[in-house]
Amino acid sequence: RVLYFPIAGTSGETVLTVVLALRWMKSEMPTWQATPLLTKKAAEIILAFARSIKIAGADIIVICEHDAQMVSPMYIKKFCLPHLETIFQVFDYNILHMCGGVMKHLEVNTEGIKTFSRLKAISVGPEIDMQALRNSLGGSIGVIGNIDHINILPHGTPEEIEAVCKRVLEENKHAPGFMLAPGCEITVDTPKENIKAFVNAAGKYGELS
Repeated sequence: RVLYFPIAGTSGETVLTVVLALRWMKSEMPTWQATPLLTKKAAEIILAFARSIKIAGADIIVICEHDAQMVSPMYIKKFCLPHLETIFQVFDYNILHMCGGVMKHLEVNTEGIKTFSRLKAISVGPEIDMQALRNSLGGSIGVIGNIDHINILPHGTPEEIEAVCKRVLEENKHAPGFMLAPGCEITVDTPKENIKAFVNAAGKYGELS
């Protein structure tokens, strides 16, 4: 049982959106004062939620930083990582998802991310160089991804999808903890035939270790 839940970001799917909305309601408070207070409150809500779903039987939580690319890498370091460290204590197995052009964010925050002993994998999108990410993590954290969910999965042919999946699996076959996955959510316009091609390619060319 896996639960997906966002922590921070700037899209409509993330808790930071609520934080930003609340920020405008506190116009008398400077941003430098409001941001840490609101992100702390958002993290407290998520922490309580994580504890609740663990009691309900969840085994894994996926923390989705969908739009970390919209803010400075230093913002992630200052306002996000400290809260993630606390939230990652709830489950023994945690996955951090960061899609988009976040290579700089990951590079700046690699050392902090590597201190999370219960973070087992990072999920990324097609914009990320998987080998460069693996090298920066030093094999301590698995990597998940990074099939193009915007162009290839919804608009490619089943044959093209199989070829891309085969290539990604081949490139990462020796990577500890690698998992094949879309770069983010599979969009509603993705044909069922393409999803089947993705799943079949994982079974055909992938291996469990």
